[in-house]
Amino acid sequence: MATRTDASSYDINYIYGHLQEIREILIAMALDPNRYPTGDPTQVVSPVRFPLIALILDISEQKGRQRDVSSEIRCNIIIAQKTLPKYRAADRMTNVFKPTLYPIYEEFLNAVSASGYFKERHADLLEHTKIDRMYWGREGLQGNEANKAEDHIDAIEIQDLTLRVINLQNCLNNGRN
Repeated sequence: MATRTDASSYDINYIYGHLQEIREILIAMALDPNRYPTGDPTQVVSPVRFPLIALILDISEQKGRQRDVSSEIRCNIIIAQKTLPKYRAADRMTNVFKPTLYPIYEEFLNAVSASGYFKERHADLLEHTKIDRMYWGREGLQGNEANKAEDHIDAIEIQDLTLRVINLQNCLNNGRN
């Protein structure tokens, strides 16, 4: 497993869609890495499957909440990395979460807050729930019951990431006064 601790040293795959669609894309990529199975030529999928950042659709959007905000969106993100099925929790933490997933998570939040599109200008102000998913699968009474993808994956799940989209029209008008 990787021992790098800098997220910028990784080629990171980005996919968006419904969870089943993302799973199908990853399976198709495993079968043929040169194929871009999205069907959308504008969504170029990296030939590198993992690590992965996936934006899970659907996204809720609240309108009319604040004057300088065009909308408040809530989205769910998965940051995933291949792992080994024999790993125990301590192995997953040492070999996957600390060197790969945590740096990508932190860099992702920093990039979102620095983008200039959202009211929150610091990663610490981005409201969300973070869940470490060791052997990511379906939640059940005893934890994760089934692997959600064909691969063995550890993941960080970001639930309800709340982003207040700056009303760019107001910014443009304010700049002219």
